[in-house]
Amino acid sequence: MPSTFLNLILLAGLVVQSSCVAPTLLGKFSYPHAAFSTLYQQGTSSRYDLLLSSFGIFSSNVAVVSDVGQYLQRVSSINTKTLTQNVKWPNEVTGVPPAVLKSSTRYMAIPDGFLVPGKTYGSVSLINVDGSQSSPKTITGGGNWFYHRVRWVDMDKDGRLDGLTARAHKPFIGSAQGQLLWLSNPAGHSIDSPWTENVIASGPDTFFEFSTLTAGGKSYEVILTSEFFDQKLRIFWTEDPQQNWKNTQYG
Repeated sequence: MPSTFLNLILLAGLVVQSSCVAPTLLGKFSYPHAAFSTLYQQGTSSRYDLLLSSFGIFSSNVAVVSDVGQYLQRVSSINTKTLTQNVKWPNEVTGVPPAVLKSSTRYMAIPDGFLVPGKTYGSVSLINVDGSQSSPKTITGGGNWFYHRVRWVDMDKDGRLDGLTARAHKPFIGSAQGQLLWLSNPAGHSIDSPWTENVIASGPDTFFEFSTLTAGGKSYEVILTSEFFDQKLRIFWTEDPQQNWKNTQYG
């Protein structure tokens, strides 16, 4: 199988006005079919884990490099630790904030699936980063959807962080479908309890960002979406006084 070399670089200086210092290549290490990578802070420490995903027609992988900073002077010696291969097409893996599950166990979110035949039934699932969990736990409700990204936001202002995501479906023949939605964090903060799906709008399918913007002297929670299949950029917000996205009267 072909391998992908991940390059680890370090910004060697600060950006000053219009000039900047070129980044320095620290080294390379092999991770076959590399796809997405993110950093996940170890609690309140200054150490970070490197989270990785890879996908291919015949195999997929989700892995971690614990305390990746210790390898900055010896990048080629990095060995990834596989957390699961029981995923179809893992996309942007990210760390789950501790407040989501109210647990000292750290979890990774895995949005999964793609339009490749046999990979379209994706999900959003969670797996703990220490590797003691045998397989990811799905928190989506099923269906012929694939997912690319998850962000954690208290959408209904009940004090619990919910999973904001988007999903898509593209049949071999016919038009694509997309949905922007959030997964309601259950009262017990448990991955074993049902996470209710709340659809905000049709159309958004892959990537999005959540932010807060000010207009007319008022702050709004907003979701900016890039629709891959419909080739649109859209912005969503709520007029609810408490910024409660569950109140569709103000949607």
